Amino acid sequence: MPTKPPRSSPSVPSTPLETTLNLSDVPVIYADNVLAVSIGPFVSKIVLAMESTTPQQAKPSMQIVIPSNVLYAIASQVLNIMGQPAVKEQITQGHTTFVASLP
Repeated sequence: MPTKPPRSSPSVPSTPLETTLNLSDVPVIYADNVLAVSIGPFVSKIVLAMESTTPQQAKPSMQIVIPSNVLYAIASQVLNIMGQPAVKEQITQGHTTFVASLP
């Protein structure tokens, strides 16, 4: 049975690779915060967190261990995408629309 192509976020442009992958069975990671980042010469670690019921306290929810060169490539790609005028406009418009929808 053919699967539907993956649906990308309307506020972030898809990369060419993302549009050819079937991501329907890939887990989604959501975090409200980054608690820690440790960068080593070969491997780096990011500790993600979720908000807690206690104010000003986040609960660690996941650790990502990744080769440092891959983390650098991800950071470079994110900064490149976020610096594009069209992406800045989409983010600004999305925020403006959200704020306008509040009572």
